[in-house]
Amino acid sequence: MLFGKPKPSEVGLDESERLLEELFAKKLGAWTPRMERFKGELAQVQENFVKACERFDELRAEPYMENLFWMDPESVKRHKVSYSRALKNVIERFTFENDIANPYQKYEAILADAEGMNGEMLKTNATFKQVLYCYSPHIGDFKRISSQLERLLLDIRSELSKKSREYEEYKSLSENISKLESYVDDLNTIGGSIDSILASLDAGRKDAIIKQEHLLLEELNSKKSAAKQIEDDEKALLNKVHGLVSSLGRASKKFDHISPKKLKLNPFVEAPLEHIKSERDYKEFVALLFELRESMDRLDIKNSAEVLRNIEDITGSEFYYMIESARSLNVKKSMAREEVEVAQRMLNELHKSEKDIESMALESESMKKDMERIKNLMEDGKRMVEKQFWSYYAKAIALNVHSAPKEPSS
Repeated sequence: MLFGKPKPSEVGLDESERLLEELFAKKLGAWTPRMERFKGELAQVQENFVKACERFDELRAEPYMENLFWMDPESVKRHKVSYSRALKNVIERFTFENDIANPYQKYEAILADAEGMNGEMLKTNATFKQVLYCYSPHIGDFKRISSQLERLLLDIRSELSKKSREYEEYKSLSENISKLESYVDDLNTIGGSIDSILASLDAGRKDAIIKQEHLLLEELNSKKSAAKQIEDDEKALLNKVHGLVSSLGRASKKFDHISPKKLKLNPFVEAPLEHIKSERDYKEFVALLFELRESMDRLDIKNSAEVLRNIEDITGSEFYYMIESARSLNVKKSMAREEVEVAQRMLNELHKSEKDIESMALESESMKKDMERIKNLMEDGKRMVEKQFWSYYAKAIALNVHSAPKEPSS
C-alpha cells in the first residue's frame, strides 16, 4: 500500500503481549548484541578482579609502614589476606546472568548487579583502607580493573539511556494491554455473578411470592380474628365466674375462721380455676357453700342477702361447666396465639424473600451498569493499544477483545 495504513491484521488480546515483545526486540536491533558484548566484558572484569585478588593474597612483599610506627607489620600482613579474600567473596557473590525475557529489563538488572558489586567493593576498600595504604605500590591491578569497571558502567548507562524512550513506549503499551486483560477478567467475573443471580431468580417467582403473601395475610387475619374471639369468650366467662364468687370473699373468710375443717372455703372463692380442677373439687366447694349458708346466723355479714343469693346461683347453675369451659378456652387461646405466631413468621419469611429478590434484581442491574462502564473503558483501551502499535512500531492491528468476556444471560 503506497499511502496510509495497511489493512490491519486481527490480533487476539492473548497474542498482543507476545507481539509487543517481538516488535520491541526488533526495534532495539543492533543495540542488543552490543549490550551482550558489554555483559561479556563485565564477566571478564569480574574474572580479572578474582585473579587480582588471588595474586594479592599470594603477595609476599613487606608492607609500606612509613608514618605508621604504631602498627604491627605482621598485623597488616594478616589484614592483607583478609582483604583479598573478602574482596574476592564480594565479587564472586554477583552474577550477570538472569532469565528476564525483555532485553531492556534484562540489562537494567545486569547494570544494577554490576553497580551493587562496585558499591560492595568500595565498602570493602573503606574497611581495609590501611591495607591499601601499606600496599599502595602493589594495587595497580585493582586500580586498572576498577577503572575498566567504571568505564563499562558508564557505557551501559549510556546505552540504556539511548533506548529509554523506546522502553517507556514499550512499558506504556504493555501496561495498557494489562489493563485490557484486567477488564476482560472483570467482565467475566461480573457476568458470572449476574448469571448466578438470574439463575436464582426464577421467572414468576416474585409474583408467586406476592400471591402467597396475600393468601397468608388473609389466613393470618382470620387466625387473629379467631384468637380474639376466643379471648373475648374466655374473658366474658371469667367475668361471670368471678362475678358469682366476688361477694363471698368476706363471708368465706369469717366462715373459715369458725370452721373446724382443714379444707377452707376462701381459696375456692379467691381463685376458683386454680382450686376447682375436678368434679370432686367442685362438690367439696358446694358442700362448703351449703355449710356457709347454714352458718349465716352465727356470722356478722352485712351483705348476707347478696351472699345467699349468690350461693343459690352458684349451686343452682352449671358453675363447674363454666369453670371447665374457661379452662378449655385458655388452652384454645394458647393454641390460637401459636397459630398466629406461626403464620406471622411464615409471612415475615415471604416478605424477606420478596425483599431479597428485589435486592438481587437491583444488584444485577448495578452489575450490568458496571459491565457497560467497563466495556466503554475497554473500547477506549483497545483503540489506544491499536494506536500505540501503529505509532511505536508501524504495526496496524485490529485487536480482538470481544471474544474473551462472556455475556450474561438476559
